[in-house]
Amino acid sequence: MRRVPQDRFTTNAVFFVTMTVEGRREVFRSIEAAQVVTDSLTFFCRRRETEMIGYAVMPDHVHVLLRLRPPLTLPNWVRRFKTFTTRSLGGCHVWQSGYWSEVVATEWFVREKLTYIHNNPVRAGLVDDPAAYPLSSAREYESGAWNMVTPYWDVDMECSGAEPAA
Repeated sequence: MRRVPQDRFTTNAVFFVTMTVEGRREVFRSIEAAQVVTDSLTFFCRRRETEMIGYAVMPDHVHVLLRLRPPLTLPNWVRRFKTFTTRSLGGCHVWQSGYWSEVVATEWFVREKLTYIHNNPVRAGLVDDPAAYPLSSAREYESGAWNMVTPYWDVDMECSGAEPAA
């Protein structure tokens, strides 16, 4: 699962990130536990440390497509996100070590990853329509009612591939 891109210390870049629950336990089948994840994602957006482009909280893993704002780097964000969610879930070990990530540098690649994220609950047999899944950004994209997500067309893709942090 662990794939840390060479440019993981790049700031102001868009990343596709997948974090998995240890042992693939379905911790986030509980709506209360899943809410902890969405609250954490919202927290970083409100602090203007990230721009959330898309997400899906699956029963045993989480997909996010987000832009990190300087000086935040991907390893720091993942560590803070996992620490916050673990503490909020009572402190017991939740996350598998590491994460999968890719730098997303083009609008085409953003749309591809967003489609993948939104269709994940359909592929898993949880819903028939991506917008029917309450724990993803598909509903925001379908309705145009932006709450937690910044639509991909409003994200400055010129920032992806910015200079690495010093």
